[in-house]
Amino acid sequence: MKELTIIDELKNLLPPLTDAEFTGFEESILKDGCLSPLVVWNDILVDGHNRYDICSKHQIPYAIKNAARIRFIRKSVT
Repeated sequence: MKELTIIDELKNLLPPLTDAEFTGFEESILKDGCLSPLVVWNDILVDGHNRYDICSKHQIPYAIKNAARIRFIRKSVT
């Protein structure tokens, strides 16, 4: 699995999950896998910090979506 750069300002944009929420999320990923891709820009994790932590801890594969491509698609649609 690819090691991604974590920037605390991005990670802390949303309030952290409670312990119960994180545990439930972890159980879901352990059961079903990581269903949503992590959003990355230049190897910097933009979205999916909890998924990344859980997947890294348990060596669960995950998909990566390039944030620059998302921006391009959004601009071309509008």
